[in-house]
Amino acid sequence: MGRCDPFVPLSAVVAQDYLLEAPSRSVIRGNAALFRCEVPSFVGDLVHVTAWQEETTGHHYYPNDDHGSKPACTGHHYYPNDDW
Repeated sequence: MGRCDPFVPLSAVVAQDYLLEAPSRSVIRGNAALFRCEVPSFVGDLVHVTAWQEETTGHHYYPNDDHGSKPACTGHHYYPNDDW
């Protein structure tokens, strides 16, 4: 007969790809724009947006207290009208 071991709790880890997106928005020149990073709900508690990268130029945007930008905290990036 086999030996009966005590219950051992296991934690499963599943590898699942995900994509963070900031959908395109149309903004009239001179107006402000707010971009929101859409994080899948199953990783929302684990992911923090720390910077934004412009796809066409590769320019990185980091939190900037001068304009109230808070991407590291909220996943949003605010472009005031003087950034356009």
